[in-house]
Amino acid sequence: YEGYESPKFKVKGNLCFSLFEHIDIRELIAAIDSLEGNISSKIVVTSDDYSSSISGAFSLNVSVTNQKGDSSTITLPLIVEDRPLSVPKIELSEYLVYANKGEQLNFNSYIVDAEDIDGNSLRNEVTVESTVDFRTPGTYHVHYYVTDSHGLRGHSVLTVIVEE
Repeated sequence: YEGYESPKFKVKGNLCFSLFEHIDIRELIAAIDSLEGNISSKIVVTSDDYSSSISGAFSLNVSVTNQKGDSSTITLPLIVEDRPLSVPKIELSEYLVYANKGEQLNFNSYIVDAEDIDGNSLRNEVTVESTVDFRTPGTYHVHYYVTDSHGLRGHSVLTVIVEE
């Protein structure tokens, strides 16, 4: 097939949650195939370490197979924090991006806004922590943090897949 690509994933929301939130991962992950279009209904999500009653950083194994038998698999972080629901929210334009080896991305450009519980913008106070190595293909995570005037810290994560 000319121009064919294996299925790609899309993450539609933040994968950082409070221990007190309901988590429905299937609502946040989509899969697009160049032959079939949206194949999100074929996604399988598994985890060897996730427990709904404890906080921590967990790994989600996400896979999908199209009708031709081509499959894609990624590992996504699921971060569950013991924090109140009133922490600041950091909204990103993307929560999963694909980059070619050697390409550089401006991680600040993905920040749409950050707001405290009162709706005050904290966008300019967001800090970004990244260990992405654009020279080495693999899956990396970029963490975004912001702290409000009450000392509550919000957290969002962007997954970066560096491809060959």
